[in-house]
Amino acid sequence: MVTSAEYDILMISNALDQATDSLSHVKNELQHNPRLLEDFSEICEIPKSQPGAPRWRKEEIITRGPGGGSR
Repeated sequence: MVTSAEYDILMISNALDQATDSLSHVKNELQHNPRLLEDFSEICEIPKSQPGAPRWRKEEIITRGPGGGSR
């Protein structure tokens, strides 16, 4: 069984505004989706906490996790 696997997800959009809007939805899910918070608490953000810079920027997120997280 493999554990602590690290995956990179590439999201591509044809416009920066569209890309940042899509990423904001991902950020929202990582902060407020109860199922994700329960199942993946090691990478999700605790509700009402603010991720420290430079982890979450307008055009990129770096999740919490073993080994410093994923980008």
